[in-house]
Amino acid sequence: MGGSCVELEAGERRLVLDVGLPLDTTDVPMRDLLPDVPGLWAEGDGSLEAVLLSHGHPDHCGLADLVSPGVRLLAGEATVRIAREASFFIRSGRELAVDGVLSDGQRLSIGPFAVTPVGGPRSSVHRL
Repeated sequence: MGGSCVELEAGERRLVLDVGLPLDTTDVPMRDLLPDVPGLWAEGDGSLEAVLLSHGHPDHCGLADLVSPGVRLLAGEATVRIAREASFFIRSGRELAVDGVLSDGQRLSIGPFAVTPVGGPRSSVHRL
């Protein structure tokens, strides 16, 4: 349960939504927590455009600090702020390093994907 990670593909390009930590990691080796998505953690074929984080809960962004440095990581301002404040409590102790901040209602193109984030700090809905 938990550990949200959705891979989308269009025109031989890929996008990943969330890289979440499973809710129960008792006695699970770290290597088994990582979804087998080419290019996310190890070398891929270059078709992975980016990772988008829907919100700052660990079951949606808890493995973000393990994403390969060459993969673009995008998140909303509230997610970045929450991750920064929570970095003291997570295993890596690192702040979330994003390559871009998503803004509510601001459509952006990522390869063949059109993404319009919906929600924000004042909204009860946080989704992409």
